[in-house]
Amino acid sequence: ALQWIYNMDGGRYGTNLAPSYHCLISTCCYMGVAKRPEYPKSYRIFSAVFCVLIFASTVLCKQHYFIDIPTGIIIGYIAMKLALKYHWGKVLTF
Repeated sequence: ALQWIYNMDGGRYGTNLAPSYHCLISTCCYMGVAKRPEYPKSYRIFSAVFCVLIFASTVLCKQHYFIDIPTGIIIGYIAMKLALKYHWGKVLTF
């Protein structure tokens, strides 16, 4: 199945561009629950583990290069900090 995906995606190696949006969105989701006391600690730990697994899968499935992981994390972190600072959407309460 992975070989079929690789062939549809341009060949043997990952050709997606940096940053990895999977890593970017996973970082934002994790940051959304990381310091929220209303979520159980077990869920926050699960969220962190799942986030790391998504980071690994982008490289292990050869859809991205390693550099795409930190670039996705950095852009996700910056996006969350900007959203929290300026309260974009006026729905953020943390």
